[in-house]
Amino acid sequence: MKDILETAKCSIDNAKVKSIMPQNERTSALQKYKNPVLVMAAEKDCLFPAAGVLRRAKTVWQQSRCYLLRDRGHIHELTEKEKKMIIEALR
Repeated sequence: MKDILETAKCSIDNAKVKSIMPQNERTSALQKYKNPVLVMAAEKDCLFPAAGVLRRAKTVWQQSRCYLLRDRGHIHELTEKEKKMIIEALR
């Protein structure tokens, strides 16, 4: 547990995280990707709040399937339904 906390602290202390993903690439470049996209974002995620993430995904990828993980934060357990969504998206 101590290692996990130290790793998380180093990540937070030494990284510049932009809260609305994906941000590190131009919209025009991302829009060239035409394959299906599944975006799952947590409503109460303090690092990547779902409202911004899902809004950005919808503007970048018309073909995206966006899913809100209600009442969950940054680290959470997925339901069986959500796990199946990911498996289907990968097929």
